[in-house]
Amino acid sequence: MFFKLRIRYILRCLYFWLSDTGVFTKKLKQEVKHNSLIIVHTDAIGDYLLFRNFIETIKKSHKYKDFSITLCGNALYKNLAETFDKNLIDDFIWVDKSQFQFNNAYRKSLLKTIGQNNYTVAINPSYSRDFVFADSIIRAINATHKIGQKADSINSYKFFTFISNNWYSNLIDTGNGVIFEFYRNQRFIEQVINENIKNITPSIQTENKNIQQAPFVVLFPGAGEKQKQWSVHSFASCAKQIISFNKFEIFICGSKNDFPLGEDIKDYCSSDLVINLCGNTSLTQLTEKINHASLLITNDSSALHIAACTLTPAICLGNGRHYGRFTPYPDGMANHLHFIFPNKIEQMALTNPNELKQLTLHYSFASISDIDTESVMELANKVLHLK
Repeated sequence: MFFKLRIRYILRCLYFWLSDTGVFTKKLKQEVKHNSLIIVHTDAIGDYLLFRNFIETIKKSHKYKDFSITLCGNALYKNLAETFDKNLIDDFIWVDKSQFQFNNAYRKSLLKTIGQNNYTVAINPSYSRDFVFADSIIRAINATHKIGQKADSINSYKFFTFISNNWYSNLIDTGNGVIFEFYRNQRFIEQVINENIKNITPSIQTENKNIQQAPFVVLFPGAGEKQKQWSVHSFASCAKQIISFNKFEIFICGSKNDFPLGEDIKDYCSSDLVINLCGNTSLTQLTEKINHASLLITNDSSALHIAACTLTPAICLGNGRHYGRFTPYPDGMANHLHFIFPNKIEQMALTNPNELKQLTLHYSFASISDIDTESVMELANKVLHLK
């Protein structure tokens, strides 16, 4: 199955490489929009949360302080960006990645629309560039300068990365090896703006945390990949114990696809204190819900990065994939976040963290099911000060 998927991906890349070419044969000749910058960021919600604070850095930099900024982003985080970043971004272009990949008419229409404006600078901050998405959009953009990263090959084969390298005028080297994503973004933007960046961490300007509310806990049982999902039974067991210690409400959050997970947890607990909100909150509403929570218990997902930005205490259950790149957060950056990994990962993190980072670049050799509820509840009790 894996081999078939890779062949399918290769064929898709080849198809788009050839078919997209026809979109660019009739480029409109018009003047470049004076002092205009477009950022292409089609990665996932968590990736955007680890990048978005640098948009303000760009906006305030000596080099780009007088530039208008357009964001070409993943439609999944549209609600969040248009709520929290509208004061920094002058225009938005949203990409439905599913449609962009599988609906040829949608793809060509979007690429033509993107190609109708001429920009001074185009930036793709992604280290794991993807040929089908952001690289192809960069190809379509008319810009005097196109800046990207010297990429790894996690999201694309080296052959296609070699091709797309030619679509950039400048490829910035942010270093080899595994670097926490926020720090890699910082390295990239420092070279883009030619300034050092200091005293910046992931953050979002949300409502005042001191607003009086009854204490509650948020559970986020979904994840982008099945192997990153802790079992529903384990989440439910934690919920039941939290309710028994103190009558905290439990809000289960996630996408509409996570709704059945929420219902299973709710049925297991048999309590009116458990409320399933999966699919019933916007990303902005989810951010505010996590902002006011006493604790978030989550898989390695966007919810974790929201907690990082809102200073909400959180326990993240991870299988160890991409160890050091997205989880855990580096010491001193977000001490309110706590991480629990399978014992195999925990042990190697103590004895040989560099080897662990290399071994988990693509897959984890451990199962998230090896994390026991006792360890999670011991940590949850400390965070919640429950007796």
